[in-house]
Amino acid sequence: MSARRRRWAYALLGLAAATAGASAWGYIVMVHMPGKSFRGPLPELTPHEIEVRDGLHRDIAHLAGELGERNLRRAPKLASAADFLFGAFTAAGYAPRRQAYLVDGAGVD
Repeated sequence: MSARRRRWAYALLGLAAATAGASAWGYIVMVHMPGKSFRGPLPELTPHEIEVRDGLHRDIAHLAGELGERNLRRAPKLASAADFLFGAFTAAGYAPRRQAYLVDGAGVD
């Protein structure tokens, strides 16, 4: 084998090794999860978890189902969603504050 072909072979081998190394590093850093995945049946929900699940389902059904799309072209629905969330946070014991801002010259609360 000539010296020129040998250099090309080493270059290709080095490129393949670098690609394999970069792929392994990418897998370890971006995909691999430490520990073991849960296997088996899920435990029963506690009463608190059932309450949270039902509350989330109810709130999402109201926001996504009943109110639907909310934007400046549907300002009444946007205001209804803001009022709903304000009331939900207040009922949960928080003290929400509204922050008004302008979008294309229209005030949003």
